Amino acid sequence: MSARTPVDVVIPTDRRHPFLYSAVQSARQQHNADVHVIVVDDGSSDAVWEQVESWSLPGVSVMRHNRNRGAGAARNTGVSLGSRPWLGFLDSDDLWPHHRTEQLVATAVSNDALLIGQQQIFDATGAPNPADSYSAVGEGTAMLAGAMLFPRTVMEALGPFDEDLVLGEFVDWMRVARDRAVREQHIRCVSLLRRSHAANITRTRVDAHRDYLTVIARARRDRGLSPEATSANTVKNNVPTQ
Repeated sequence: MSARTPVDVVIPTDRRHPFLYSAVQSARQQHNADVHVIVVDDGSSDAVWEQVESWSLPGVSVMRHNRNRGAGAARNTGVSLGSRPWLGFLDSDDLWPHHRTEQLVATAVSNDALLIGQQQIFDATGAPNPADSYSAVGEGTAMLAGAMLFPRTVMEALGPFDEDLVLGEFVDWMRVARDRAVREQHIRCVSLLRRSHAANITRTRVDAHRDYLTVIARARRDRGLSPEATSANTVKNNVPTQ
């Protein structure tokens, strides 16, 4: 029997009380993986902290920010609290299939590559939503943190997520990873079950386009292009939603 994969799973949460427990359990129940779940409550105003404190689940650590600092800061806090060689990031309203970690690692050709799987979107009924353009797994993989598995050595070499970005911090981190030619391995397995609901952050944060424009401007600047040549349509067409 192969050794279980040691992985820290960081779950940032902010006002996701109805979904959090299911997300945590989907991370804890990864097949053939030795999982440490790190929940970071980003200063939620609902009952998240009381909920998490009452669980006492084996293999789950919790930390709370005393104020809302954003997803980047919550992820950075979670990373700092772990030490395992693999890292995963799961949004608190999403789920992981039970075999995703095992499938990603089993297919890996290198222990220094970003392992990138595919996403399946599901709706409020729990069923896949065929009307959503992101629901078809198809040939492509999902450039979303929740669909990936990260070697800790790569995370530490590239540095933390930008905490000044309210949204788009992962897209910005991937920009840096690609500029530094970090190896990527795209794997045909569903590694993220992404929940579609009315409170998705890209539907509720009016500053989303602003931060994505900032990320695109940085990318253009680093390539010697004019950073001003960006627009909301550029964001819509070129940046994956989070």
